[in-house]
Amino acid sequence: MKTIIELRKEIDRIDKDIVMLLIERMDISRDIGGSKEKITDKSREMQVILNALNTSGEKLDATFLRELYELIIAESKRVQV
Repeated sequence: MKTIIELRKEIDRIDKDIVMLLIERMDISRDIGGSKEKITDKSREMQVILNALNTSGEKLDATFLRELYELIIAESKRVQV
């Protein structure tokens, strides 16, 4: 069994990965913002959320995941302008 220190190190590594992936996502969002006319696409936003929910199955709370992705989408739209 891993120690609490080892587990916390794993969490730190995962958190770093999450942040790096968010940076990559925002970079792509900026690129999209520079190449399209319409920034808001509600059907695409819903599809992104549904994709996340489907990927999770029931391993993550659906409300948590939906709220998280709503925040990610809001920030993605903010950086597109």
